[in-house]
Amino acid sequence: RGAPVLAASFVWPCPEAQEYARLLDCISSTVYVIDRASYELLYVNTPTLRQWNRTAYLGQNCYRFACGFDAPCPWCSLPSMKDGCFHGEACYAAGLNRWYTVDCVALNWHGRDAVAVYAADRTGQMRQQKELELDRSSLDSTIRNLPVGIGVCVIQGGTVRSASVNPCLTRLLGVTADTFAGLVPQILERLHPEDRAGFAAANGINVVAVINA
Repeated sequence: RGAPVLAASFVWPCPEAQEYARLLDCISSTVYVIDRASYELLYVNTPTLRQWNRTAYLGQNCYRFACGFDAPCPWCSLPSMKDGCFHGEACYAAGLNRWYTVDCVALNWHGRDAVAVYAADRTGQMRQQKELELDRSSLDSTIRNLPVGIGVCVIQGGTVRSASVNPCLTRLLGVTADTFAGLVPQILERLHPEDRAGFAAANGINVVAVINA
């Protein structure tokens, strides 16, 4: 009887792969590679480890390592992959309370069927967009409840469209909210010449409020 023998095989990344990993460590986006079947983490760039506040990831599943789950995240993009790819402009990760633009690409990672995940944080942009939508909703509500006639139009690229018109104004003018924009050229003729010049020079996105007491 001989002593127990432990056989081990170590595979070190080639210099090109190591250089590529160093490049990925220099970008701010989330980048990691997982085994497609087991979700085992095979690579995680440094910014992602910093974001997850973790270090040793080898042998761990991405969902357990990042979120502490016992199964793949409900918002995981892998099931949505088609022809080896997935792209999502605004994907919400509930466990992290963050929004991301996500790209998934199937690849061979040192002989393993894997998926590379690239994610850019869009949380600030999405929160700002939601705040703007809330502000718009609040503005519409205020305009609708004013006891005077008021209409707001957006003029973009020479095209005028109604943005928000309250019922009081439509009753006063005898028009619908959709056709109110057709009256704007007549209203603009009443502007002081100096104001017209400045308005014409803008020729971009402009908001004109017309109030009838």
